[in-house]
Amino acid sequence: TACSRSKCFFTEDLPPRSGRWQERVWAVFIRISAQHRNNERGPRVVTEEVELSAASYQQCKPDLMRVRNVNRDDARDESYFDWRYLGRPGGRPPVIVLARNGKGETVGALSLIPHSYWVDTAMVAVGLLGDISVAREWRGRSIAQRMFRFLSKLEAIRELKCCVVLPNEPAARPLEKTGWSNVSRLDRYIRIVSIERALRKRSCPRWLAKALSLGVTPVYELACSVTAPVGGGAYDSAVIEEVDNRFDGLWENLDKKGMVIACRDSGHLAWRFARHPFRQYRFFVLQRGGELHGYVAFHVQGDNCYIDDVFCRNEPGLPARLLYAFVASQRNAGTITSIAVSINQNFVSTAVLGRFGFVRRRDFQRVMVKPRDNGNDDDLMFLSSRNWFMTIGDKDI
Repeated sequence: TACSRSKCFFTEDLPPRSGRWQERVWAVFIRISAQHRNNERGPRVVTEEVELSAASYQQCKPDLMRVRNVNRDDARDESYFDWRYLGRPGGRPPVIVLARNGKGETVGALSLIPHSYWVDTAMVAVGLLGDISVAREWRGRSIAQRMFRFLSKLEAIRELKCCVVLPNEPAARPLEKTGWSNVSRLDRYIRIVSIERALRKRSCPRWLAKALSLGVTPVYELACSVTAPVGGGAYDSAVIEEVDNRFDGLWENLDKKGMVIACRDSGHLAWRFARHPFRQYRFFVLQRGGELHGYVAFHVQGDNCYIDDVFCRNEPGLPARLLYAFVASQRNAGTITSIAVSINQNFVSTAVLGRFGFVRRRDFQRVMVKPRDNGNDDDLMFLSSRNWFMTIGDKDI
């Protein structure tokens, strides 16, 4: 029957009432199918045993670098790892978890790096989970889950108020299985700055792209409200590369009650952006009377501009003015085709972004957390999505 044939196919039993030659053909078919599946899974590991251990960054730097780089498309050098693990303000040492096979080879690793976060009314240490790597031939054996559980039992983690991670999608499922919760997401928005260049990148002939741009651009810019917001007084704008003590004043003047936000004082901003080992970031700032009122941290690749961080005072209409000024500056530069930003709803709303022509794309970045499970108010703060204020700059790139 159809039912019995279906059962036979999925359980790999011999079909009923088969002759001897049919049995041999079926056995060959099963062997070929099994070999095909093994080839898809990759080389088999001789032993299933792994040993988990915790180490300092200096103790395991070569292993951490190797297992991370062989499992990523974008390899990083020693200067990047030292910047990420040793250069961060705060002084708390990172914790590295390693998974080694029976031969002593490192087949998996992850790191937890303490970082300063403002939570409601005070600065606290939060652990940033990252560099989660499992060797390709060892995947599918729950090694990531085992590393997450091992990490949660370490004494060093008890000193942290919470742990947070911005994972890729393959890592999200094992994180959920070990008690991590989805708390927010960074949505990605794109804003076309030059219609002509955007059309030419899509193989549109130069003459046609120019003609279409001349007709469409005025209507597009009018629809996107690229006009100065009314009210709020005059601001001066500038593009700078260095971080000075004015950024401390901007951070200190922000009313952070009820917020969960990574520290954005001058020390942290200088480490994250000004001293990045391979990428050049700049700051577009709004200022008045020598004081900063807001900034956009950004970098440019080719003819595309990427906003990495947005921050401003709690002043009515200021986020709109900051975005207006930044978009206008990139449009006037004459070299930028598009602007991209990844941000959560609490920083800048979809309505404000949409007003200036930013269109939300389908892809997004998860934000997951694991509080200490003390059942206190801090846990509730971390588990409420409305408290988190994040940009893609909060992910160490």
